[in-house]
Amino acid sequence: MTNFMSVNEQLMKDLESKNLENKIEAIQYIKEEKYILFVPKLLKMLSTEENINILNDLALCLGKFKINEAVPILMGYIKNAEFQNIRGSFIYALLDLDCEEYFLDFVKMICDGNFEVYDHSFLVFESIIDDAKYDQKIEALKILQNQKEIEMLKSKSEYPKFDRLNYINDALEILKTSL
Repeated sequence: MTNFMSVNEQLMKDLESKNLENKIEAIQYIKEEKYILFVPKLLKMLSTEENINILNDLALCLGKFKINEAVPILMGYIKNAEFQNIRGSFIYALLDLDCEEYFLDFVKMICDGNFEVYDHSFLVFESIIDDAKYDQKIEALKILQNQKEIEMLKSKSEYPKFDRLNYINDALEILKTSL
């Protein structure tokens, strides 16, 4: 029992440390060893932490544990312009969580952002499409069709950096078969 308590105490100490390496190692240990008793602490940290590396690890840990309470916090970061170019891990962490209410947000992210953002958004889109409401799917069709036209025009005038058009076409096909 003493070792169990000392491991927990050390993990808590490391999570509260100012030392970023200690925090990251503690989060990774908690994730690997499935120490779910730390979930309340991790959720609190997710809401208050400022370091992006720690936020990424927290997001991935809570996603692995399938902690749905993390969804609104992560969506707050994803929608925050400050995280525009570093939100891929947050989106990926949502893959196995209940985020159907954000269905249209994922559709929009397929249409914007860097490769990691639209790739991970597409994966989440695929995982929640069956739970999307009919009117959300109709709205998603409109968004994707409009973006498809824009991407087709762009591809004629410039070499596309990533092939977003394939993702949009795949999303359209999935949507059409789900209606």
